[in-house]
Amino acid sequence: MIESQDPGSFFHQHLQTALSRLRVRPSPAAELYLQDLLVRSVLMRGVRPATPDRPLVQLMAGALEVEDARERLRRLREVGDAALYTCGFFGEHVASRGMSPAYYAAMGGRAYHGASVLSFEHRGTFVELAEGFEDFAQVLDEVRERTVLRSPQDIVRLYDLWKRTRDPRFAAKLRGQGVFPQTTWGGVDVEDDGSVH
Repeated sequence: MIESQDPGSFFHQHLQTALSRLRVRPSPAAELYLQDLLVRSVLMRGVRPATPDRPLVQLMAGALEVEDARERLRRLREVGDAALYTCGFFGEHVASRGMSPAYYAAMGGRAYHGASVLSFEHRGTFVELAEGFEDFAQVLDEVRERTVLRSPQDIVRLYDLWKRTRDPRFAAKLRGQGVFPQTTWGGVDVEDDGSVH
């Protein structure tokens, strides 16, 4: 939870921790962009997730139809931000609904690449966001994990999601909560990390 410190400082600290833990090394400009994205999301300034009534494909189509370069850049950035925010903050929800996180990554990467063509000043940052989209989504997910209180129901939902997908990222999150997922292999319990019990 955000307490008395300003959102920029709060997210800077959590972003540094997540980047270090995941061994992601963005440029200073890309790191600042991620921090700004987090601040804008909490202050509800221009960052909204993709939703069924606001799907990415529709946002992308709208952006590509705009003739004015500045407006197209703004809209492409909005699509990239929506995809990154959705993957980073709602990735578990996306996966649990049977939607493909890879789709969001592809759309977000494409939007950021489109923005890079239109932006002289921030071209390198948008290219970096496009090419490192999945890593940056994991970083945002890590920040979310460390800043949102988890209820027992959240842990059960995460375990159910791990059981369906066997995704090692979900197993790592469970271990971080003190839950060690096991699978049975040949009648022997094997923990997700490969140890036998």
